[in-house]
Amino acid sequence: LSEGLLHLSPEEEKRKHRKKRLVQSPNSYSMDGKC
Repeated sequence: LSEGLLHLSPEEEKRKHRKKRLVQSPNSYSMDGKC
C-alpha cells in the first residue's frame, strides 16, 4: 500500500489532499460544535 502511495501521480496527490481537507473540515467543525 505504501509503495502505491509513493508512485501516485501529482494529480492523484492533489485529489487526495483535497479529499482529506474536505473530510477533516466537517469533522473538526462538528467536533467544535459538540464541545
